[in-house]
Amino acid sequence: MSNEIKTPRSVRNQKSNTPLFPRLWKSLTHNWAWKLGCLLVAVGLWTNLMASDKTLMRPKEFTGVTVSASESTKESLKSKGFVVVSGLEAEKLSGFTLRVNVPMQNYMSVTADNFNPRVNLSRINAAGTQKVDIITSDSTTYGATDEIVPSSIEVTVEQYVTRSRIPVGINYIGSRSDLFYYPAATCDPLYINIAGPKSLVSGVARCLVDFDRGSLPLTPDTKKIAVTSFRLVDQEGNEIPRDMIRITPLSSGMVIDSIIVEQEMYAYQQLEVSTDDAIVGQPAPGYRLRSVTFSPAWVEVAPEDAETDLTGTKLYAASPVDISGISLTQDYRVDLSRPADAKIKHMKREITWMTVEVEQIPEDQPAESEAAMPEETETPVPNTEADGPDQNTEAEAGIK
Repeated sequence: MSNEIKTPRSVRNQKSNTPLFPRLWKSLTHNWAWKLGCLLVAVGLWTNLMASDKTLMRPKEFTGVTVSASESTKESLKSKGFVVVSGLEAEKLSGFTLRVNVPMQNYMSVTADNFNPRVNLSRINAAGTQKVDIITSDSTTYGATDEIVPSSIEVTVEQYVTRSRIPVGINYIGSRSDLFYYPAATCDPLYINIAGPKSLVSGVARCLVDFDRGSLPLTPDTKKIAVTSFRLVDQEGNEIPRDMIRITPLSSGMVIDSIIVEQEMYAYQQLEVSTDDAIVGQPAPGYRLRSVTFSPAWVEVAPEDAETDLTGTKLYAASPVDISGISLTQDYRVDLSRPADAKIKHMKREITWMTVEVEQIPEDQPAESEAAMPEETETPVPNTEADGPDQNTEAEAGIK
């Protein structure tokens, strides 16, 4: 016999007829798993609602914010005839505090750069110390600015002026090779235009290029090109800072930071000074000509190009020296002339010294009717450094 207690059919039918909502509510209120699940669903629904509501704002603060001063605003100010000379240094554009109201949906991703904090230079209309505001940009995406601290900064403003045709000169530095002739170098450009703060631009007298000719290669080609930096100086030669000065050539408005220097170089060759037709006349009676010598007897000359060979070419006295009536050895300054057919670009010296030595005729020898010119002898090529001072007419150093 079974002991199982059976529920009457009428009771079972009564439970099945109970409404659904009361049964669910009883399960939710008496089952912890269902309670936790409901809580998580509620939090998710609330979070989604907050994120999707663009009208729901939340305050946010940024510290250590850096504001900008764009080049476009600076150029706009220059077009009005003004320029900021101080107050926009990096240390003065940092350390700001920005307070904003941000939509909840972008709260975690927004940064201070989204508000573009910047210096407003558009209201500057005079030179001197000016107070300029710090402005920002609001948007529906990232919200609006509440305040920025500090809200303004002080800047120093000067007139923005322009000057044209500032000459470019060369300041030769270093040493050069004694084996070459160096004509004056040329610059490109020869003149520049400058624009900048009036206090700086008005003091500029010229542009100087420090050019070291010793750095050029000693090669046979005659033309050398160098690109070098330059500096702006006043009348006394004091350098003027050019970081705030716009420098352009006359031919274009392109800003330049270097100057092209063109230098020609001509290799020297040794030419002998000939005694032919160097003197006229006769010594005093009882004396005769003993010798005629030059010092230096060899002169360095530079041909017009690297292919020209002047071997065998001689230099001559521009005009003969009259030795009539001399009875003592005499020294004469002699100008040298270039052979007409020689392609000579430059002579290292244009003069030399001629020594005319005479001697007394012994009494036991009959006097000669005419003093004979001594035969010209081959003079050894001297050491370049023993030829005496360089008579190069070009200045060795200094400002050209």
